[in-house]
Formats: sequence, C-alpha cells, structure tokens
Amino acid sequence: YWRTSCSYANCSKSNFYIEASRLNNTAYNNTYLKFDDIQNGGTLQFNMSDIPNKNWGASAKSVPYSLSTSKK
Repeated sequence: YWRTSCSYANCSKSNFYIEASRLNNTAYNNTYLKFDDIQNGGTLQFNMSDIPNKNWGASAKSVPYSLSTSKK
C-alpha cells in the first residue's frame, strides 16, 4: 500500500488560484492526475495565489484526453 499526499502552500480565502504544482518535487502542470504518476505514492504540492497563473495547465498537453473533443 502506497500513500499519496497533497499539501497546499499559501492557501487562504483569497488565495484560491493554483500558481504552480509539484509532484514528487518535479514541476507538474497537468490539470489531472494519471494513475501511473501516483500509483507508487508520493507528494503533490500546490502553491496557491490570489492572482490566476494563466500559464499553469494552459497547454494542450496539460488537459486530459477527451473522446468528446473532435475536429469537424
């Protein structure tokens, strides 16, 4: 049994935007978690801010694959 934990730095009523995140001390820009990334446990850390970081999770690789998204 492996354990994955989450921690939040600077989290408050006004700091609810994700400024950055790290998984096992490596930058993690995905807006989702892959089972392969957490199956052996680890630490997911979020750094929160009162200003949205419009670059975090903004790339096409940072969002999960969707079958409902198709080019027409």
